[in-house]
Amino acid sequence: MASEQKMLSLYNYFAWADHMKRLYEASRDSPESLPGVGDPTTWVTMSYWYGGLYVIVEAWTENLKGLKDKRIDSLLHEKELVKLLKKYRNATFHYQPKLFHSKHTDLMKKGEKAYVWIEDVHKAFGAFLEKWFEDSGNLEKSKQIARELTEGKKKLAKKT
Repeated sequence: MASEQKMLSLYNYFAWADHMKRLYEASRDSPESLPGVGDPTTWVTMSYWYGGLYVIVEAWTENLKGLKDKRIDSLLHEKELVKLLKKYRNATFHYQPKLFHSKHTDLMKKGEKAYVWIEDVHKAFGAFLEKWFEDSGNLEKSKQIARELTEGKKKLAKKT
């Protein structure tokens, strides 16, 4: 089992990805949304969510090899989708001279299959972390982290 510090760090990255997912969902469903496109922030928040989710996948497969979860491990056996998500993350966070680079579009070409897989990966990590917090007695720590994230958002909102 990974150390408490590593698990809290993994949770931190999950919380960031989860926040971006929620912003993505809100932008997709906003009144300013264009049919089939969303509002102008939809692509930004989706890309940051996908990139953040890949950080968690990478941590699981490279830094936290001792962790096991049937659902997560099964989903990550979809090697092509894992590879496409990594490329998407790289294209999001590393300059690409072409506006619509294949590193972005290859994942999008997988359509609903990719989106459902990404949703499932996200949910599986959320469920795993929730169970870890409950089993380890660190539920209060997760609540404190969530409160700190919420307070940070409120402080940022007041400044703008």
